[in-house]
Amino acid sequence: MLYPRWAPDLAYGYGYPLWVFAPPLPYVIPLLLAALGAPLEIGLKGLIIFAVLLYALGAYLFARHHLGWRAGLLSAALYTLAPFALREALLYGGNYPQYLAIGLYPWVLWGISRIHRRASWGNILLTAVLYGAVMLSHLFHVLILTPVAAGYALVELRITNDELRITNIQKRSFVVHYSLFVIRNSSFIVPGLLLTAFFWIPAFFERSYTRSTDDIYLAVSPVTSRFLNWSELLAWPQPLDARAANPWVPFSLGIAALALAVLGVLAIIFNRQTSSR
Repeated sequence: MLYPRWAPDLAYGYGYPLWVFAPPLPYVIPLLLAALGAPLEIGLKGLIIFAVLLYALGAYLFARHHLGWRAGLLSAALYTLAPFALREALLYGGNYPQYLAIGLYPWVLWGISRIHRRASWGNILLTAVLYGAVMLSHLFHVLILTPVAAGYALVELRITNDELRITNIQKRSFVVHYSLFVIRNSSFIVPGLLLTAFFWIPAFFERSYTRSTDDIYLAVSPVTSRFLNWSELLAWPQPLDARAANPWVPFSLGIAALALAVLGVLAIIFNRQTSSR
């Protein structure tokens, strides 16, 4: 065992196998700072600061790869200051595993872009470690990230196919061509799962001893409740209720992100019209 799975002080002193199911990374970072002499409170604040830096730097690197450093700076600001991120970090403090996992999203996508550019063992291992870090931060979010990462890998394949049309390499077998690129761009998944197997294998096989089985958990927390409606997704900022300990904040995209999205769509339309003339 790489770390203790039993929390002896929980459940009224009877103990609880918390870390069989709770990913360890959000706890490891504060404990590392505590091992260096910092109080646990400072260690927890260090985790938050570390996550904020992950948001900014990850979004910058990912956007810079495609659109340059100016877009990278703008993306870093938008991603770090997104309403949902601030909601988790400042208002509903305590859900730091989720906050940390979302901060790792752009890092994984950036790693895929590095594999796409050069499928070296170093890039594959780097992306596998980043993917595994999401797994060790929040289990639910690795289920969200995986299809997102797969979709981005397909986008990279589309870009590659456009380039191949120019060089006439598309004459190769369609199936062989895409199979090789799919294997290459997703080559980080298996190493990432192997690196984190010490956590997710016990969690998967021991969940039958908890109330997280399908017939119990999905009955009280159906998957459909996880999806937002358009009214909340596009909601305007709401004034905070100062009387509430955890004031309600909508899961909205935010005015800045929506405005830039509209400007981006208009810019794409304008560029296509000017290029077709």
